[in-house]
Amino acid sequence: FIATAAYDTPMSAEINVLRDVRDSYLLDNAAGTAFVDLYYTVSPAVADVVAQSPVLAAVVRVVLVPVIFLAQLALSSPVLFGLGLLAAIGFYARRRARRLAT
Repeated sequence: FIATAAYDTPMSAEINVLRDVRDSYLLDNAAGTAFVDLYYTVSPAVADVVAQSPVLAAVVRVVLVPVIFLAQLALSSPVLFGLGLLAAIGFYARRRARRLAT
């Protein structure tokens, strides 16, 4: 809903990527399904606001750029995406451990 409002069309390639991630990764597990259900509950009101403001729509499109990039990576190369995710988690954990040690 929100991306459709931001891109002003349900047919954009970016929205198709988000749909593919929803269908491939989110709807096949309980946590993902709960997230999608929550999104469907909250997003229509947000989408209405985004659709009324060209500036807000532009901001949402900018915010979605890294989300869509990561979604495309997850769809095209799940192994590479998984390794990157593990590396990011490891980096965060190591950094946090260093902060707690000082």
